Amino acid sequence: MAVALRVSNLSKRFETDQGEVHAVEDVTFDVESGAFFTLLGPSGCGKSTTLRCIAGLERPDEGEITLEGAVLVSGRGGEWMPPHRRPMGMVFQSYAIWPHMNVFDNVAFPLKQGPRKFSGAEVRERVLRSLALVHLDGLEKRPAPQLSGGQQQRLALARALVNEPKALLLDEPLSNLDAKLREEMRNELKQLTSSLGITTLFVTHDQLEALTLSDQVAVMDGGRLIQYGPPREIYESPRNRFAAEFIGTANFFEGKVSAPAEAGGTAVVETAQGALRCVTSEALAQGAPVAVAVRPENVALLKERPPQDDDVNVLAGSLTSVVFLGSTLDCEAEAEGAVVKASAHPGADLRAGDPVILAFAASDSRVVPFGAVGQGG
Repeated sequence: MAVALRVSNLSKRFETDQGEVHAVEDVTFDVESGAFFTLLGPSGCGKSTTLRCIAGLERPDEGEITLEGAVLVSGRGGEWMPPHRRPMGMVFQSYAIWPHMNVFDNVAFPLKQGPRKFSGAEVRERVLRSLALVHLDGLEKRPAPQLSGGQQQRLALARALVNEPKALLLDEPLSNLDAKLREEMRNELKQLTSSLGITTLFVTHDQLEALTLSDQVAVMDGGRLIQYGPPREIYESPRNRFAAEFIGTANFFEGKVSAPAEAGGTAVVETAQGALRCVTSEALAQGAPVAVAVRPENVALLKERPPQDDDVNVLAGSLTSVVFLGSTLDCEAEAEGAVVKASAHPGADLRAGDPVILAFAASDSRVVPFGAVGQGG
């Protein structure tokens, strides 16, 4: 599939009272045409600054951004396209809805104020079509402040789409909604962007949003892009400890590689809990300090030790906590000085204080090198 949006070596610095801050540093990624691409990370990681550079609301210090072959900004070439000329629609976290306007006028605003001139009939046709897309048809005369939170979010989407942009930029648009409405709007947003086939760049700190909405997820930390790829790949094969911890929950067993291992092969890591077999995505030297990451859902809690199997890691422990969460039991166990999290069936007969065997497959155990930072794709 063709690349629609390309960000190359993007950097943005700000001057503060404490000196220069590198908000975004050498960030590179491609977004395919029609894809839903998410920038994920904690507050202050640089994801919103990256989005604002793409929108033209911030001017990067270095790097290049292109959309469908057109250069939006180039530090090397000195090119700069002002934000109002960029063929993009944007939805802000606060929605930025005009409270003194009704629904129709809010959506019509970009058409009336933009560089391209439309007739009154064209404005009306575009506005009504955009409102129908987000299921607000029939509400065009309603004052904007009288809309519910979910309706205001739809209004902001309709306004972003009315100009039929080549890309849709979304800066944490669901964060102000309650949990139930947030889930509903997440589903609607996925259906809308998929049906339109519009290239979408989404910013969030919510891992569930990133995993459920995205075709590609880019994990950011400290202004850098740590890793990007399909959600399943990011979740199952994190490239460093930050990626493993930020997307989902993981157990970490620290140790050293006992023998050289090839990329894509199996490594043996000597830890305080014993020798653990695990999968490695890169070549490892003997003695390299690493951590073995295991997701709680991949840890089986057994009453008896299973038959010897070199492909299964086994630890003896004791349950310290069992919490009923409805669909699962959220468990913690102590095993050779390590606290291990595990998920179990809600009907399992497990109680705090029970002795337990923890078993997890080598194929579900991933090597996480210390200090590894890389940009995937």
